[in-house]
Amino acid sequence: MKIGSDKNSGLQMDLLQRAQRGPREVAAEAFLRIIRDPDVRREDEELHPDWLSAYERVWENVSSRLPPGSRKEVESFFDALQSFDSQLAKIEVANLRTTFLLGAGASKPAPSGIPTVKELLPQLLAGC
Repeated sequence: MKIGSDKNSGLQMDLLQRAQRGPREVAAEAFLRIIRDPDVRREDEELHPDWLSAYERVWENVSSRLPPGSRKEVESFFDALQSFDSQLAKIEVANLRTTFLLGAGASKPAPSGIPTVKELLPQLLAGC
């Protein structure tokens, strides 16, 4: 499952609001609809990271509004996502600075053509 905030539909964001703020029946149905959404399942659309916090915060209070089979389906979906570090889900990729750490095997000759430290250092220092 792709988690991110760059590629989320209006429908997903509406469902997320319902899950976070709606009456218990509406919130429970929102969780069920998002886990069954074909775009989310195919990873054509990212699952917004706020779904994880919404699940942690409200699921216990709303889960009783779904039949046991549907409740288990939602719980299995979100439990599988919990294996990810929750802090990683909050990272805003657009605000990151990129660092490349290269070691043995990242040689200058083709096909990599990676510059040596001696060649790269002046460029790095110029950027400071």
